[in-house]
Amino acid sequence: MCRAEPAKAKIIKDCLDKYYSWLGQALNADKSNILFSKSTPRFDRRLIKDTLGFKDMGSKAIYLGNSLVLGRKKSKEFFRLKEKVNCKLEGWNKHLLSKAEKATLIKSVVQAIPSYTMTTHLLPTALKAWKDICKPKDLGGLGFRRFKDMNLSLLAKIGWKLANGEDCLWTQTFRVKYLQNSTFFGYKEKKGAPSVWQGLTKVRKILRKGSCYHLGDGSSIDIWQDPWLPNLPNKTPTAMEFLDTINRRRVFELWDETRTCWNESLIRQICDTESA
Repeated sequence: MCRAEPAKAKIIKDCLDKYYSWLGQALNADKSNILFSKSTPRFDRRLIKDTLGFKDMGSKAIYLGNSLVLGRKKSKEFFRLKEKVNCKLEGWNKHLLSKAEKATLIKSVVQAIPSYTMTTHLLPTALKAWKDICKPKDLGGLGFRRFKDMNLSLLAKIGWKLANGEDCLWTQTFRVKYLQNSTFFGYKEKKGAPSVWQGLTKVRKILRKGSCYHLGDGSSIDIWQDPWLPNLPNKTPTAMEFLDTINRRRVFELWDETRTCWNESLIRQICDTESA
C-alpha cells in the first residue's frame, strides 16, 4: 500500500528486483494486480502499470470472495455470497438426505461460507434472517448460530485489536487514516467511510459493555468517550451542563502532578455530582 505516484512505484519495483537477486524468487506479473483509488489520474495509472507490469483490478475487484470496492447498494454487492449459500442448499435438496443430515451439513458447511466476509464487513439484515431455526433445540429450534451474531462477534474481535492498541500493519493504517485526533471509542462516524470501517464503528457498543481501560499515564484515554471508570453506568463521566468538553480531553489533565493525586476541584468543576 502506497501513494499512487510513479516515483513510489519505482521504489517498489527496485525492492522486488532486490528480493529476486537475493533469493532467486521472481514475482509472477501475470498473477499480480494493482488497485487504484478513483482520484488517481489516468496518466499516473498508466505509468505505474508500465513500471510494475501489473494489471489494473478495476472497480469489480474480488479478493478471497470479497469485493474490494463496494457500491452504495450493499445488498447487491453481497448477492454473490447469498447465491453461493443457495447453491449449496439446492444441491443437497436433490439428494435423499434426512433432516438431521441436512442440519448437520448446514452447521458445518453453510455457516462457514460467509465467515471471512463477516470478519471484515457488516452484512445487510436481509442476509442474516434465520428466525425460528436459530432458536436453541430445547425451544423448538435447530440450534443454528444466527448470522447476525456471528457477524458482530467476528467484527468485534477485529475492533478489539484497535481498541486494545495492538500494533500491526492494518491497525497502523487505520489509526493514521481515521484516529489521528481521536480514540477508537471517541471517533464520530462520518458518511462515505469504507464498509470495513463502518462495520468496526458499529461494534463499539458491544466492546464497551465488556471492556474498561487500565490507567497508565492517561495520555491516550479520552475523558468523555473512552470506558475508563468501571463504577459508572457508561464507564465515562458526564460533563457539567454547557461545559465545552474540547478544552479537557485526556485523563492525564485531571491529575495534579505537584501533589501526585487527582485534582478534585477541577473534577468537580467539569463533571456532574454523580460522576465526581
